[in-house]
Amino acid sequence: MTRPRHQRARLLVLVTGLATLSHLGGLIFLQGRTEEGGMETEALLLAFLTCMAWMLAAMTAVDQPGRGRETLSRWLAKPGRFVAWQIAMQAALLVAVALAMIPFNDEQSNLAAGQYLADFHLRAYFANYAELNSWLGPHHPPLWPMIYAVIFAAFDESLLAGRALAVICSLTAIYLGYRWVRRVVDEPHAAVAVAVLPAMPMALFVGAAAILDAPFWMVAMLALLAVDRFFERGRTRDALVAGGALGLAMLSRYNGFLLPPIVLALWFARPRDERLPLLKAGWPLAAAPAAIFLPWVVYAASNGTLVKQVTTMLSLVGVAVIPEGGLFYLAFIIAPLYPFFIGLWNVPLWVASAGRKVWRDPAWRPVLIVAGLYLLLMLLTLPNPRYILAISIPLAALAARQILLVEAEEGRGASVLVALVGYAVIHLVLILQQAAVDAFYIFY
Repeated sequence: MTRPRHQRARLLVLVTGLATLSHLGGLIFLQGRTEEGGMETEALLLAFLTCMAWMLAAMTAVDQPGRGRETLSRWLAKPGRFVAWQIAMQAALLVAVALAMIPFNDEQSNLAAGQYLADFHLRAYFANYAELNSWLGPHHPPLWPMIYAVIFAAFDESLLAGRALAVICSLTAIYLGYRWVRRVVDEPHAAVAVAVLPAMPMALFVGAAAILDAPFWMVAMLALLAVDRFFERGRTRDALVAGGALGLAMLSRYNGFLLPPIVLALWFARPRDERLPLLKAGWPLAAAPAAIFLPWVVYAASNGTLVKQVTTMLSLVGVAVIPEGGLFYLAFIIAPLYPFFIGLWNVPLWVASAGRKVWRDPAWRPVLIVAGLYLLLMLLTLPNPRYILAISIPLAALAARQILLVEAEEGRGASVLVALVGYAVIHLVLILQQAAVDAFYIFY
């Protein structure tokens, strides 16, 4: 009697494995053909062989008759417990990365801000915010740099104290993202989305860094959750909470300005008879962000910070066509980081879930709008891959859709999920080890 062949599960394990092997193989091929240097060849070869062994093991597990079948369904029988275990596991991974990771460049900027705050106090901090250092003032709004500065000043410039705050923000973002997916899709997809998240290495090493991305991720998820609650209830006070979250997002990092167009698109995606009542009750969605952000605009304009920030940010719009250095930065620094940050093995699942059939499903339309529009707007401005962290939960939900389809049809969703996380962990170890020996710096 021939063993059953689980074609969809086998295909996903094979395609995701070949994606990561092609990436590592390309790096090995280029290693001896460039003068720029890069990762150690031995480390790349070891990662390549480990990923190949992991892929073959996953494909073997898929074909085991009976064994492991419907494992994911059993895990999801108690989704609350499953999510709690997944968040606990990610907390452990984030702490481990926070202890092992070399400093991000932006962490050094926040440390400098902390030292400045400790030496000259709050009034001087804001008065000279545009000139604190060559990176912080010209690029970032002040909310979270100031919070990090207070923490660094209180804990004697401890980078781990700042990373502890980032870990807390990341775990909160994961929980808020879980609740958002549960609201717009359903409980099983929300639970599996949480489990898929470690398959994106950026959720770990960006989520553990004392920079602006983890706090912005948290506030952006809060905003999406609050906006969805307003759309469901249509109450002005819900719009006020959502507008307040949007305002905090804009003060967290300037990627927050990508959120209002997404909210507008989500409003247009609602049934036509719901739009006008929501529009009438939703005035705080515009008023609250203005009330929160306007004081910073006025103060920044009075001390020259605003002009410098606007000039700097406008110079980054369309980085690919900047005549001096922009294309080089995009092609040789930013683009090669994408496979490491997002996890190339996730892309086949995202593509499979981005088709017309999914768009026609009202439950999935908000997920596609948030992920697709944010990604488009980000790529048109400053396409740094770590900025994708803000939409990692919607992306994880798209991957979860394919995993649950495999589970429903063949009972092998756990095999695909474990394969994805395995590829990510192998890459995560490679990244941290190569950064520690100064062979490669990914933390842009």
